[in-house]
Amino acid sequence: MCQSCVNEGYLSQEVFDKVQVFLDQYPTARFGPGHIVLADCNVERHHIEWCLEQTEFKQACRDETLQATKRFLQELKGLLYD
Repeated sequence: MCQSCVNEGYLSQEVFDKVQVFLDQYPTARFGPGHIVLADCNVERHHIEWCLEQTEFKQACRDETLQATKRFLQELKGLLYD
């Protein structure tokens, strides 16, 4: 994900900034089950829901980054308009 996603109208500056702050705190999250949202410009609701489903497969994992990714994706989903 890069600033051009905002410049081209794929997502808001607010969402972009939130993703960047999250990735600064959890840099390896971009390679986990949220990669479609966090590393690309795929911030539509169905992409977020798919990534959330992927976190459920790894629910037994107590990895802090995985749990943070799940919480962040839920927060991000709440910012989107239907």
